[in-house]
Amino acid sequence: MREELILGILIAGTGNKAEGPTFGGEKYRAPYQSLVDEAASRGMKTYRVFAESYDAERGGFTSFYDLSDPAWPRTTDGFIQPSVLWDRAPFSFELHRRKLELVRTIPMVNDPLFSLTAASKLAPNELFSDYAIPTRVIWRQEQLEEAAEALSGDRLVAKPMIGTGGKGVHILPREQIKELTDIPPSGLVLQELVDTTVGIPGIADGPHDLRLVFVGEEVCYASVRIPPEGSLISNVARGATKHVIQPDLLPSELNEVIELIRERFAVFTHKIYSVDFLFGPDGPRVVEMNYTPGFFFEDEDRATQDRFFALTMDHLRSAISSFV
Repeated sequence: MREELILGILIAGTGNKAEGPTFGGEKYRAPYQSLVDEAASRGMKTYRVFAESYDAERGGFTSFYDLSDPAWPRTTDGFIQPSVLWDRAPFSFELHRRKLELVRTIPMVNDPLFSLTAASKLAPNELFSDYAIPTRVIWRQEQLEEAAEALSGDRLVAKPMIGTGGKGVHILPREQIKELTDIPPSGLVLQELVDTTVGIPGIADGPHDLRLVFVGEEVCYASVRIPPEGSLISNVARGATKHVIQPDLLPSELNEVIELIRERFAVFTHKIYSVDFLFGPDGPRVVEMNYTPGFFFEDEDRATQDRFFALTMDHLRSAISSFV
């Protein structure tokens, strides 16, 4: 009989209080169940484990959801030792310290230094300067006016240094930038607004956001997100529509930057992440990265979903076998 492995999907929290809906809605249950089924076919049980419930003395977690049980029950006083962790916990500096402890004892996909890099909205400027959007960092409201003067365009983009889902993103006339009062503790980035009305040949006719999803070194799939009418913010959580694009249909203008991304992240062996692009008059620009890309697929994209989960399982098994 083959050894049963345990996949721990790392999430934030202690698990000691009522967290509300498990995944933010029933429509997300089906893809998670498909992931669980794929893992089971590889001899792996799946749990969502609460990072702050880690017991260092025993080397495991006391609070978790058991996704291998059809009811997905939550346990707050149990114990499991994952064979591998897949970090999908939103970034925080407090949690980062716990991840630095975990990575020394359990194989991890998206190790703490990778998640720290990918979470920062400054990463494109630091790693891919030729493809980055002009940016300024804000810590105090008094810096806003001077920062805006250093950037071009009638409108500017303000967003938290750390964050996902389009939360806290504002596109404002430059004269209104100085009126922003909510500067997040992690800092604010101010950027020029890329004119995406030019679209992407063969993919999008107007405003858009193009996401490439990497499993290890491979671009597994891409998706184009189209903002709702009257908006330029292309997050599905804020009403955008999404269409899956196969890698062989991506424009050739991306070939060079894809190789650059692989080169920059080669130091991290096991990673699953996404990179977002905007196409403007001067070609593609890297907007941001995300080490916790969503994996909700429409029914017509089931083949892409299955491929993503299969590659993910291969990658997780590789992390286990290479851990020494």
